[in-house]
Amino acid sequence: MRIFLGLWGDDLESEAIEKLCRDSSLHRAHQPQDRHMTLCYLGERSNYQQEQLVGQLDAHFEHSSHCSILWPAQYISELLPGGSNTNTCWAWQGLLSEDLRQLMLSLSEVACLRDHMSLSTFIPHVTLAYCAQGRYGALDYAKQVSLTHLVLYASKDFRSGDSEGWNTGEFAEPRYKVVRKWPLGEP
Repeated sequence: MRIFLGLWGDDLESEAIEKLCRDSSLHRAHQPQDRHMTLCYLGERSNYQQEQLVGQLDAHFEHSSHCSILWPAQYISELLPGGSNTNTCWAWQGLLSEDLRQLMLSLSEVACLRDHMSLSTFIPHVTLAYCAQGRYGALDYAKQVSLTHLVLYASKDFRSGDSEGWNTGEFAEPRYKVVRKWPLGEP
């Protein structure tokens, strides 16, 4: 199963963002519950490796406290996340805030994450849809976004036929399943 760590908060499921996605005729828009800020992609992991990661993150959160992230989102525009087989996405983008940087530095101390957390290549963004390159312009959309949970997600390609427990609907694939959530404290 392909897994990754991300940040989530109620602000990502707001009616204003949902309306923006609906009104823009976006190609393969994400469902509201699929929206997140990816911190690091961990790739294919066995159930055992996934359990190890959850155990290490549980231990990390027992000994460390982290505040919710107030992320200064600034605009929505196209972003090519990287890699030769990645789609262009229409993404809500913003700055790497100090509290986000501190969270990533702290998480990079977790053994299973050491080789996956990179501040040098990280572009803070929330994908709203996958789209054809050059099709959508940029929009100013400045807002302080509250990200309140660290989430371990699993992604699944629906073509495998197993959809039990997965987000089903008319939006983009892959869908994401929450494996585990860790609440972040008050800012």
